[in-house]
Amino acid sequence: MKGFSLIEIVVAVAILGVLTSIVINTFHTAQLKKEQSGVTQSLVAHLEKQKADTQAGKGGAIYGVKLNADSYVLYKGTYSSNSVTNQNVTINNKFSLSETFTNTNNVIYFSKLYGKANENATITISHIQNQISPQLIVIEQSGTISVIE
Repeated sequence: MKGFSLIEIVVAVAILGVLTSIVINTFHTAQLKKEQSGVTQSLVAHLEKQKADTQAGKGGAIYGVKLNADSYVLYKGTYSSNSVTNQNVTINNKFSLSETFTNTNNVIYFSKLYGKANENATITISHIQNQISPQLIVIEQSGTISVIE
């Protein structure tokens, strides 16, 4: 008699199960990395816009970003939590922000004309369950903004 034995079928199904779980896990990790990159690129774009608005002298004010763990605030002038010009940006709830600012109010702002930052800073975008490596945004006092993956 020809055919497959029960053991051969069980082994084949087990192998397919393992391969399927590997593919699903790889896809999930890739999806998380894409979402993290979206959070990172959005924050970098907002930092660059605040820097450009300051350099251009828009409204005669300086512009900056105030960081929180789950959001950030784009502000004009001196940061005030109740300013009507603040724009609050909430990040994807799978991620959190942390920073290495030395100032106690977690703000970064840029100088007029040259676009220099008020200090060197590193912003870390982490997955809340640590399933993927964090991404870093480095802001140099010169005003250079870069991403380290």
